[in-house]
Order: sequence, then C-alpha cells, then structure tokens
Amino acid sequence: MLARLDPTYADKPLNTAHEFARALYLWKAAISEFRNDALKFTGSVIADAFFPTESTKAKSHHQPLSVLSAAAWRLFLAHVLDRCVADPAVANLEQTWSKWAALAKGKLPGIVHSLLPSCDGAIVPSFSASRGMTTELVSASFAPPADAKIKLKCSTIHKVKGQTVDAVLVVSSPDRKSKGGHWSQWLDQSLEDGEYARFAYVASSRPRFLLAWAVRTPTKKADIEGVNGLGLSLMP
Repeated sequence: MLARLDPTYADKPLNTAHEFARALYLWKAAISEFRNDALKFTGSVIADAFFPTESTKAKSHHQPLSVLSAAAWRLFLAHVLDRCVADPAVANLEQTWSKWAALAKGKLPGIVHSLLPSCDGAIVPSFSASRGMTTELVSASFAPPADAKIKLKCSTIHKVKGQTVDAVLVVSSPDRKSKGGHWSQWLDQSLEDGEYARFAYVASSRPRFLLAWAVRTPTKKADIEGVNGLGLSLMP
C-alpha cells in the first residue's frame, strides 16, 4: 500500500531496464521508506540475469538459493546500488532511455562480478529501451507531477508511533486479506485480541486538527454505524 502512494509506482515494470532504473531512482532519492523497494527491484533484475537457472525467494528480495544468507544478499544489493550511484554514467537519469539502457547494460555485469565473484561476469542483462520511449528522458518516467505543490509524507502505522502532525489520512487496504490493514478490522476489537483496533488508534490519534479515513464506501448497516460511532462522517 505504501508503494502505491509513491509516484514511481507501477503495477508491473515495462521491462528489465525500467525495473532497474526505478530501483536506482528510489535509491538516489535516499528516502528510507522506499529503500526496500529499490532492493527488491534490483534483486529481481540481478536474479534473472545472473542466476537464471536458480529458484529465488521473492519475499527475500529475490534471493537465489545458492546465496545462503538473506542479510548478505540485501547487503550485496545495497552495494550494487551504491556502486551504480557512484558511477556518473549509470547514475545519470537525465539522458534518453536508449543511451542509459546501453550504458547500464555494459557496466552492471562488471559491478556485480566485482562484488560477488561467484557470478558469471560475462552474463549481460537484457536491457533495452521500451518501445516508444527510446528518445524520452529516464527521469521523466519517475518524476512526481510538475504541479505538485505539497509534499506529503507517507508512512506505515508502526513508524508514526509517538508523532504528532496537523492532519492525517489513514488509508485502508482494498480488501480484507490484509492482516490488520482493512478498515473493517479496525472496528472489530475481537480480532487478534484487539490488536487491529489498536492499529487504528495509533494512526488516528496522530493529528492535531484533521483526521480522515480512506475506505471503500460501506454498505452494511453495522459497518456504517461503526464508522459513525467513531465520530467520522461518511463522504462519497
């Protein structure tokens, strides 16, 4: 959910080059909330290119089975991104997709092999500019809207404990599959011994002046009464 609020978010990368460029963009931004996404995208690219015959663990940043330590894999990915950021050619996203993809394709194998010699340095990622984007700047694909006048801070409920702000929008997960992230779970104090209700309390007690919940419009009478009982007014 947090990733979906990021201006660089896309349900699926256009291709391998797009996925790695997005990782690099997030890493360069140095925003802690998005560093995990940068590691995940980088892990996906490197696992596909350098460990094509191995099974990987998606939940562990696409860690190949031959890499025994999840922590070592994350550290390796971070070093790859650091090396790329330090490389003027690869780090420069103010160039066309066609030019950047060619540079990244040529330099990434050497960076990966220097950090993890067990990889085959001769393997080359399948980087190429997406159709129709060859002459567009890489940065233009990820930059926030030009007319954005207010920078909103997006965070998880756990990370805002103890903080106070002027206004908060608490965003519900779209369905009940979430473990404590759906608004209906916040109303039910019987779930997980009231833990999900406490999630809602933590998030909803942060603002000084304005609180809003972003939820799908409830249709059941009990749900409507539950929301109204908290002092919230339903708005379309």
